[in-house]
Amino acid sequence: MTVTSSSEDEIQNPTLQNEEERRIYLVTDGIKSLQTKKTYLSAFNYFLKMTVESDDLVALLDYKPSVIESKIIRHIERLKERKISLVMLL
Repeated sequence: MTVTSSSEDEIQNPTLQNEEERRIYLVTDGIKSLQTKKTYLSAFNYFLKMTVESDDLVALLDYKPSVIESKIIRHIERLKERKISLVMLL
């Protein structure tokens, strides 16, 4: 999925298209600790598997931010109900 702007915007600001194309950031972007990266990646992959039921990150762009927020909250509630901790996911 490619997000583009009007051709006039692209001519005036060629980096605009590149910035818009990278709307998905890895859950580990900006994290320096290798262990933290592994933990975040494991938890995020579990979220994708159990709640989003897809590992296609581009599919997440089809959801409104409020829907994604609801999915995250529902996921956390399920983890609490099942008494699953982050340690269990690793």
